[in-house]
Amino acid sequence: MSKSISFSAIKEFMMCPQKYYLHRVVKAEPEFLSSALIFGCSIHAAIAYYNEGRELTTLSELMEAYDEEWDKMKSKSSCSINYREGESEKKLRVMARRMLRAFLKDPKNSGEPLIVEDWIREKLSDDLPLFIGKVDLVEVNEDFDVIVDYKTASSKRKQDMTQLILYYYALKKSGKVEDPVRLKFVIITKEKRPEVYEQVCDFDTEEIEEAYENLLKDYEKALEQIKEGKFERTVKNEWLCGFCEYATECQQRLDEEESNGGLM
Repeated sequence: MSKSISFSAIKEFMMCPQKYYLHRVVKAEPEFLSSALIFGCSIHAAIAYYNEGRELTTLSELMEAYDEEWDKMKSKSSCSINYREGESEKKLRVMARRMLRAFLKDPKNSGEPLIVEDWIREKLSDDLPLFIGKVDLVEVNEDFDVIVDYKTASSKRKQDMTQLILYYYALKKSGKVEDPVRLKFVIITKEKRPEVYEQVCDFDTEEIEEAYENLLKDYEKALEQIKEGKFERTVKNEWLCGFCEYATECQQRLDEEESNGGLM
């Protein structure tokens, strides 16, 4: 088993152990590059550029950062981009421009940038591998530190605070933030008229500690299953499987298991 683990890896395992297996154990070649992945990463790159310069940043500069990240990811991948119905590279770029324009008008700043797009590596528990993650932003002001994660979403919806809770404890253990701390999502909607809104976690220490302890237990259980090689498939889900980069290989393996009487 790996000596380190990320939030995205554990999340992937919990959603579909077989995808985790194909992606991170077998390291199978993906069938395509997800348009959602390359779009999200490119938006993140533009926002990171903004946080390096803040008020001096222009929309043209943000779009240059967006284009640079898009081209970099596209050139690194040996497979084509899988666009959803109605999408294209050009249409997504138009959407990105709208979203970044809305973001520039109201970036939801809470203080001065302390950490921008940086990696954390910290032991959360003696029973867990080294936790690694990439923090979008940490801000500081006179009253508290703010851990910020940026998201794009098709519409307004509540975000799961799991990732930010883990980042909080990792950053606190590393000494990079001090209480009081606020956890905050900044979400930009993917609409004709994008909106930028915040989701702030009201910092109740007891609730956060309880959520954190439950997370560690869930992670320990998942990692034990990984260690034991338990990579059962999730019951076929049209949405999950329809956008999975390993769907064809997964189905081939399932067909082989059935032809071999369930043995692989």
